[in-house]
Amino acid sequence: MRFSLCMKRVFYPSFSRLSIPIPGKSPKRVTADEAMSAIASGDHIFIHGLASTPAELLEALRRRVDSHGLTDLRPIHHLIGKKSPWTDEKYFGKIRSNCVFVCENTRNLVKQ
Repeated sequence: MRFSLCMKRVFYPSFSRLSIPIPGKSPKRVTADEAMSAIASGDHIFIHGLASTPAELLEALRRRVDSHGLTDLRPIHHLIGKKSPWTDEKYFGKIRSNCVFVCENTRNLVKQ
């Protein structure tokens, strides 16, 4: 059975929203550094790729590794649109990239 767009909106009104808000709550807005404060050593982190690569969050992650000495972080990603901040040799052993598709800026990481 095929629903028309009109019927989908009647039965599934949340299709036009990115998320369904919780009544009585509002989103908490934080800086990139505050968002990265939840990351701890040994965490696996999914990173969206290409045009949706969160460049500011990746830089905040790099700063957190530098300031708090985090190790064994495992970012999981497809193709990162920007330069990965952890391609520098000083991050080897601290951040181990788990790339599903190898892109130009992570090719040297795969060789290590």
